[in-house]
Amino acid sequence: MSDKILQSEKIMNKYPDKIPVIVRKFKNTDLPDINKSKYIVPKDMNFTNFVYIIRKNVKISSEKAIFITINGRLCPSNSTLGEIYDNMKNDDGFLYMEYSSENTFG
Repeated sequence: MSDKILQSEKIMNKYPDKIPVIVRKFKNTDLPDINKSKYIVPKDMNFTNFVYIIRKNVKISSEKAIFITINGRLCPSNSTLGEIYDNMKNDDGFLYMEYSSENTFG
C-alpha cells in the first residue's frame, strides 16, 4: 500500500464521519494560491458550503466567479461531499478538487 492510501485510511478511521479533501489551483488561472490545501470535512456538508470555505481561503472578492472541478468535471451544488466522495474519490482515498476563475468547459 502506498503512503497516500495509508494516510487517507488513517484519517477515515480517526474521523469516520469526515472525508479527506485536497484543493489545488488550476494550472492556468489568475487566482491567488490557496492558503490551506488539505481539509478534513464532514460527509454531510453541502458542496456549496465547501465552495464558500475555498473562496475564503483563496481570498477573492464575492463578485469574482470561482469554478471547482473534480476529475475535470463540475459538481452539482446540491450534492453532499460524502456523495461526491463516494462517486469521485481518487484511488488513494483522497478527493482532489481544482479551482479556477474561468469555466474551462465553456
